[in-house]
Amino acid sequence: MEDLKLKRGTSFIEFYYRGLSITNSKELAAYIKINKWYFDRAKPEVQEQFRRLYRIYKKQEKKNEKKN
Repeated sequence: MEDLKLKRGTSFIEFYYRGLSITNSKELAAYIKINKWYFDRAKPEVQEQFRRLYRIYKKQEKKNEKKN
């Protein structure tokens, strides 16, 4: 989890692209929670994009669970 914490002074662009590179809902939720300051100050469109991405990952994970 420590590797998800952004260093002080990190740009919003880095926050955004690093968040987009995460590929599962649990890690994305942890990333947002750990970097709440950036998330709270991001544009509403960016916040919504992360929310949509989280829902997509959750849906895919449930679908994959049913297959197994």
